[in-house]
Amino acid sequence: MTPQELPPPAPLADGADTAKLERTLALAELDLKRAELDLKVKQHELERAKVDQAGSWLAQPLTVAILGGVIASLAHVVNTAWAAHETAQLEARKVRTSLVLEAVKAPDRRTALSNLLFYIDMGLLEDPGDKLREQIRLKPETIPLHGTPSATTLE
Repeated sequence: MTPQELPPPAPLADGADTAKLERTLALAELDLKRAELDLKVKQHELERAKVDQAGSWLAQPLTVAILGGVIASLAHVVNTAWAAHETAQLEARKVRTSLVLEAVKAPDRRTALSNLLFYIDMGLLEDPGDKLREQIRLKPETIPLHGTPSATTLE
C-alpha cells in the first residue's frame, strides 16, 4: 500500500484512548527491544560456538591419530638415521683396527712402524695430537707387534 491508499487516521475520542494507545505502543517497543536483544544474544552464542568448534579440531579422534602417526614416523626416521650414523662409525673403527693389525703383522719392527706411519700420513688412521707418531719416534720398542718371533726385535 502506498501512503495515498492508507485511510486517514481516526480522530481520538478522548484521553483514555490516547493512554491506551500509548501503552500499547510502549509494550510494542518493549517487545521489539526484547527481540533485538534475543537476536544479539543468539548471534553472540553462534560466534562463540564457531570459535569453540575451531579449537576443538585437535580433540577429534582422527586428528589425534594422524598427529600420532606423524610423530611416530618422524621418531622412526630420526632413530633410523641415528642407527645408520652409529653403524657407519662402528664400521670405520673396524676398518682402522684391521689396518693397525695388518700394519703390525709385518716381518720386522721397522716395516711395521713404517706401515703405521704410512697409514697415518694417508689419513687412514687418526692420530690426534700426533701421539702415535711421537711414540714411534721416541720409543719404537713399545709399539706392539703381531707376527713371527723375529718381528719383536728392532732390525
